[in-house]
Amino acid sequence: MWNTRAAGALHEDLGAFEVILRNALDRQLTRYHQIVLSGDGRWYADPRMPWKSKKLADQIDRARAQATRNGRTPEIHGKVIAEATFGVWRYMLAANYQATLWAPALRRAFPHLRSQKREMIYTPVDRLNALRNRIAHHEPVHHQNLEARHKELLRVAGWIDPAAAAWIAETSRVKQVLVGRP
Repeated sequence: MWNTRAAGALHEDLGAFEVILRNALDRQLTRYHQIVLSGDGRWYADPRMPWKSKKLADQIDRARAQATRNGRTPEIHGKVIAEATFGVWRYMLAANYQATLWAPALRRAFPHLRSQKREMIYTPVDRLNALRNRIAHHEPVHHQNLEARHKELLRVAGWIDPAAAAWIAETSRVKQVLVGRP
């Protein structure tokens, strides 16, 4: 039961974090698309985007298809962004996008990260994505250092927006649940 409570509390905070992360990355990708590619901001629809992985391109296409119900409804930017999985955003922060996306665009999504090193973001986001997937699949998480993962979540959110990180911390049930660990 404690595992279920901890997973639930973490899932709440992971949900807020994912929205904050994806919105920050989307803002920078939109800007990049407009400035560097002279596009209309619909970076997810442009074949000129520097996707180095067919898998990532396919996942973005899948988000577009889900957002439009396979072309039956108009494509709305925010809906496409919401349909992209946490894994899509994590993958954009991977090493193979250091020169093509991180340096020219995505690093700006983290204005409070002083070193601007991609690894400082990728490693915790990768761990948080893995934790989110374990929780979503109802797998045990009690063996993980949940306090450390939660601190990472707050730290990365703070690099995006300190007020958002403070809001997550203030509304979070995680500390309370972790104290009750059997």
